Amino acid sequence: KVHHPAEFMAANMTIELDDTDKLRVLWADARRFGVSFEPPDVNRGTWRFEPVQRRCIRYGLGAIKGTGQGAIEAIVAAREGQGAGSRGAEGGPFRSLFDFAARVDRQRVNKRVVEALIKAGAFDALHPDRASTLASVGLAFDWADTQAANEHQGGLFDFGPDDDQHAASTREPPLVAAEPWGVRERLKLEKTAIGF
Repeated sequence: KVHHPAEFMAANMTIELDDTDKLRVLWADARRFGVSFEPPDVNRGTWRFEPVQRRCIRYGLGAIKGTGQGAIEAIVAAREGQGAGSRGAEGGPFRSLFDFAARVDRQRVNKRVVEALIKAGAFDALHPDRASTLASVGLAFDWADTQAANEHQGGLFDFGPDDDQHAASTREPPLVAAEPWGVRERLKLEKTAIGF
């Protein structure tokens, strides 16, 4: 705990992933030892809590209520280019909620998982407005389904991938407009997702 505080606390917090009361105590203890936390992030996080520096821990996505190990592993696999989504072989960081929906295995990552991740702030680096992001989950899944259905279809008069109509159909729509959350609403939903 003294010589390797981030490693020690990350290991203890990973053991207690399902117990938010114990996580809160461990989080407070880590803060007293000068350990800081990177917030949950779909582009960096994994199932477990991970030490990233001597006194810094990356928050484990598995500690977010409503996710599940299979869903988080599917997200990491898509990020590493092993996903089963329509564009899963690409890999790399997700560029948007729509890119995320198109690349993850949607049999393992459903809308409830994505909603929990948004409430916890795991999409903040991509879309800081959590209200609009949450309102757009259904649209993103529908768009991803359309992309998957159109991926292997070609018409008699298609001129290739640079055709204007093809470009328009693959362009991501804007997020759904929604009233931004106030601080109280934001923190209440964050507490629902993380537990404290």
